Amino acid sequence: MKTIFLLLPLFILQTGAISIQKNVIEYFDKCSGSNIRLEEYSITNNSAEAYYTWVYYDDIVLQGNAAGLKQYLFKSPKDAINLATLLFDNVVFVDFKPTIGINFLKRLLPNERFVYVLYNHEDKEPFDKYIYYVSESELNNLIGSIVNKQLLYDNSYIVVP
Repeated sequence: MKTIFLLLPLFILQTGAISIQKNVIEYFDKCSGSNIRLEEYSITNNSAEAYYTWVYYDDIVLQGNAAGLKQYLFKSPKDAINLATLLFDNVVFVDFKPTIGINFLKRLLPNERFVYVLYNHEDKEPFDKYIYYVSESELNNLIGSIVNKQLLYDNSYIVVP
């Protein structure tokens, strides 16, 4: 039996400074006897300024909007400190692990690409609905200082459950 790999670029969303491309990879895993589907959402910073990207599952306003950023920063998740508190206070980080939808923040330098990978994603809503981004200057103006580098996600991709 042959294994078939299928890579389909499904869409490209470009807003000038940021572009998002979706690719789907599907294959059959003979060992598990199941079909595997990976969705890649590749976000590229096409501007001369750094941008920040994050994933947020609550319904908020459009990407890049300051109101959406404020909600992500200041809304306190259940049993956790909100992201703004981590940014503002002199918090000592010991083995900090970002949590998607709560305190995950990735900095994209100019011309840098970052990929969100979804494994067997079955949600009927397209995942790009949950991808947000904002320029570094807008974020710095909102919080009044630069982002603590210990909070930033370092890798060039993340697998989202």
